[in-house]
Amino acid sequence: MRVATGTAIAGCLIALTALLAGCADSAADQEPATARPGSSSARAQDSAEPTDRQQRRFTSAGPSAKHPAIPGVDGTVDRSRVFTEAELRGALPPAESFGEYARVLETETGRGDFQGHEGGGAWGECADTTLRREWDGFEGTRASQVVNLGPGSESDDRATVLLVSMPTERAERYLETKRALHESCPEILLDTEAAPLEEHHEAQEISGLGDEALLEVLWQVGGDEYDGTPSHIVIVRIGGVLAIVSNQGDRDAGDLLAARTTRRVRSELYRADGS
Repeated sequence: MRVATGTAIAGCLIALTALLAGCADSAADQEPATARPGSSSARAQDSAEPTDRQQRRFTSAGPSAKHPAIPGVDGTVDRSRVFTEAELRGALPPAESFGEYARVLETETGRGDFQGHEGGGAWGECADTTLRREWDGFEGTRASQVVNLGPGSESDDRATVLLVSMPTERAERYLETKRALHESCPEILLDTEAAPLEEHHEAQEISGLGDEALLEVLWQVGGDEYDGTPSHIVIVRIGGVLAIVSNQGDRDAGDLLAARTTRRVRSELYRADGS
């Protein structure tokens, strides 16, 4: 009788163990799996979440690790002061400040509007009339240069540096208008002869660079020619001087070029000591 009873108890224990294991497996099946970062399922989960595009366009970014913070000059200079074309040209960074292989391909000076020289997108296609009229009205003295950054004359690795001088109040308003353009025109649809073209814009405030600075990212998609490769434009205000640096490299490269240009403007135009 004891043997039979023991056998029965053992059988019950085996059955109970199997039942508990089955329940654990069911619970594990119902628990959502955690997707690997970068996997297709992770990307699908990310895309399913709603995004706040305006917050993404205007996130704050600190100075790049490639350069230290470089202060501005607000509160220490005459806000009404403007610089001549010759002074601005003399403040353009020398080629060697952009790297071992850098070579200046073109230098230009002028006076008046500068929107066609700074790049940054087809804002006129979507901005409201009042904003577009204000945008078209910005003027100043300017000097610009195109720099070949890579080895060889056929290198596509190039950057453009544009310095524009105007009263500080106007330079401040310029950046305010830029932010308004990004708010009203995050995407622009352009009708080209080849195919419809989508132009996308994003912007980030950059701290620790001049008196204020804005990073713009622009990319175009459509047809065979436009594959979405981003262009970067860093706009730095140093008093009443706008330093506008554009390149098709990564963000760190654009920040580094903008930092060197900012330091040059401080020393050559405002005679500010240190960085």
